[in-house]
Amino acid sequence: MALTTFTVTNAITASDLGPFAVSSTTGFPAVNVYASRQMMRVAGEDMLIDYVPASGSVKVLLRGYNNSVAVPHEALSTGMTSSDPQDFPPPPSGAVAQRSPWVDDEITLGVDTTFTATGTPATATTQPYPTKNTTYILNKATALAVTLIATGATTPAPSAASSGVKMTFVSAVAVANTVTYGPGFLGDTTSTDVATSAQKVGATFVCQITPLGLIATINAQPSTASNWALG
Repeated sequence: MALTTFTVTNAITASDLGPFAVSSTTGFPAVNVYASRQMMRVAGEDMLIDYVPASGSVKVLLRGYNNSVAVPHEALSTGMTSSDPQDFPPPPSGAVAQRSPWVDDEITLGVDTTFTATGTPATATTQPYPTKNTTYILNKATALAVTLIATGATTPAPSAASSGVKMTFVSAVAVANTVTYGPGFLGDTTSTDVATSAQKVGATFVCQITPLGLIATINAQPSTASNWALG
């Protein structure tokens, strides 16, 4: 067999067993076939499939399977499945399980998302500031808005545990995604507080959390930019 990919149509909570709406059930067990014990992986969390009640829908028997951790997933999170467990690479998982320290965690964002204080639980529309370099795949069909909250005029929400961590935002759809940080990426509250992507797949914007709590920019510049622009 081989891995087949899909997206989860709607956001799911950490305890939800479905049925989930998915973009395709190609590669899944046949409709109403129980006890297949086939696995699927969504954004690094492994799940044990119970059965497929209808095309485009899947019911899960167990979350956090295979020593992964059950966490919420946003709409349009990417997944994969196969009837052969050997087809799966080692669990990569983003916030779900540890990866090698030199490899970024990876999380798909499919809806407008607000970043909250380090250590707070993720929800369908929020993500905590990371404590490890993390790549966020922006996968909304229309422009996706990311908001990086601040606890004061110039103090961002991440804790000291996030100091030095890089946050990489990559457009998966050719739309003008935005990342907003009120204090300004260059310390200018009104002229560099919004980064807007070029309408290109793969446009990449990197923020780094510094020991001073400021967020610097990589791959973006004021005014017109071929990748991301600050304004």
